[in-house]
Amino acid sequence: IHGTRKVSVVDTKNDDCTVTRKLVLNERPNLVQTAIQVESIAAPYCPLSPSPPLLTQTHLGGLAMAVPFWRLNNSETKSSPHCVLIGAGGCSLPAILACHIGNAPSVVAIEPCREVLLASKLWFGADESAKFSLVCQTGNDYLQSSLCRAIDVLIIDADDGLAPPASMRTQSFWESIALPTLSHNCVVGVNVIGNQNERDELQNVLRKTLP
Repeated sequence: IHGTRKVSVVDTKNDDCTVTRKLVLNERPNLVQTAIQVESIAAPYCPLSPSPPLLTQTHLGGLAMAVPFWRLNNSETKSSPHCVLIGAGGCSLPAILACHIGNAPSVVAIEPCREVLLASKLWFGADESAKFSLVCQTGNDYLQSSLCRAIDVLIIDADDGLAPPASMRTQSFWESIALPTLSHNCVVGVNVIGNQNERDELQNVLRKTLP
């Protein structure tokens, strides 16, 4: 239903007559960036109301659980956590987080690809009515910019074929770029795609870096 040089949006009618909308990168079509259910082929995006509990959002790969974990560790804090998501994709995750966190400044979604941003705005509800802020920038650049303030929940859902990208797997990234932005009692969630050795290497980096 939508296609550019880098991005495609595909609606598929399932056996039970439901329709699944997927955002894929053309160079990696086997890796679905975002998948949501819509009413019909090419139907406008319509968010679920009320939003389901975070515990039921299994399609988000467990990353949405970073917010309940933060609340569990900050039970005496009445304010909402400031959440930054790197790798917004079709924006289903920041949309769900914003519904549960509250006002727009509390959730910031970072996506460097303008074609992905366009698709997310046209077909996944990430337009001006969205309850989160959308920034077109690389994750590294955002974390080092003046726009970035103390982060309570950092979620990295970016990839370069593997997740997280190679630039976000190093100890220098976590020590010099990520760690200075994190607040006390923060929660970090990282989507990891790779073999067991690659997962173990990233876990070792995080153990050495995060207090």
